[in-house]
Amino acid sequence: MATNGPGDTGKSDDDLLLENQRLISILGSIDDLIFVLDERGHYIGYYQPADKPGLYAPPEQFLGKHVMDCGMPESAATAHLDAINKFKRTARPFEYDYQIPIAGEVRWFSAKISALKDLQGKHSGFIVVTRDITERKKWEQKLEELSITDPLTKAFNRLRFMAALEAEIRRSKRYVSSFSLVMFDIDYFKSINDNFGHDAGDQILVTITGLVLREIRDTDVLARWGGEEFILLLPHTDGVTAAEAAERIRRSLEKFDFQHVAKVTASLGVTEYRPGEGSDILLKRVDKALYGAKEQGRNRVVCD
Repeated sequence: MATNGPGDTGKSDDDLLLENQRLISILGSIDDLIFVLDERGHYIGYYQPADKPGLYAPPEQFLGKHVMDCGMPESAATAHLDAINKFKRTARPFEYDYQIPIAGEVRWFSAKISALKDLQGKHSGFIVVTRDITERKKWEQKLEELSITDPLTKAFNRLRFMAALEAEIRRSKRYVSSFSLVMFDIDYFKSINDNFGHDAGDQILVTITGLVLREIRDTDVLARWGGEEFILLLPHTDGVTAAEAAERIRRSLEKFDFQHVAKVTASLGVTEYRPGEGSDILLKRVDKALYGAKEQGRNRVVCD
C-alpha cells in the first residue's frame, strides 16, 4: 500500500489503477475524439473511439507535437491555435468548426475547447472534444441549396436573385459602376405544354437553363423568375454589352434542336442600372422591355 504525501489523493495504487481503467473504458465508449494539449499547444493526450480507429489519424501523428507541426492542413491547425489563444484571453469554453481531408473526402468536425486542470485545480492545458459533423454539414448544405434554388431547373430562385440584386445595387452605389438585367420569357410556352405535355415543357425549361448557363459568365446570376420566365443579373456590364449577351442567348435557343418539340424561341428585355434607382424601378423597366419584345413579334431582344 502506498503512503500519502503532499498532493496525494488518499487513494491506494489499486484504487488509482481501477479508476484509471474505468476512465479509459469511459473514454473508449464515447463517439468523440478527445485531444489534450499543454499550455504551449503541444498534444499530450489523444483518445478516439475504440470502434473507430481510422476516424482521424494515429496517435503518433499528434503526441508530443505542436498543433502547427502535426501534419494537419494549415486551416485546421490554425483553427486549433486560434481557439487556444482565444481561450487564454477569455477563459471560457466555446465551440468552433474545421475541416480535414480523410481518405479522399473532406470531413467536417466540431470542436469544444475547455480547461485542463491539475490535481491542485490549476490550469495546466486544454481539452478539445471533437465530433465528426460531416453528415450534418451535408444536410445543412442541401437545405441551403433548396432554399435558394429552383427545384426543377436548379437555377437560382427569386429569393436568391433579389438578394444578389440588392447587393449589386449597393456595390454599384459604392464603387460608381454599372450593371444590367436581362429578363426573358419562352415564346408560346402554354402551347408547348398543351401540345406536348407538361413533362416535355419541364424538360425544355431544364435544357434552356443549361444552354443559358453556357452562354454567361461565372459571375452572372441566372434565376427562374416564375413559370417560363427567367432573369439574368450581369455585373460590370453596360446596356450595350448586355444586349449583345441577350442576342447570343436568343440565337442559341433558336438554333437548338429540342428533338420532338417544335422550335423554341424566347423574347428578351434588357436594361442597364441607373444611379439612384431601387430594385423595384429597375425590375419594372426590364419587365417593360420584355413586354416590348413580345409586342414587336417575339423572338427578339428589346432594350429599355
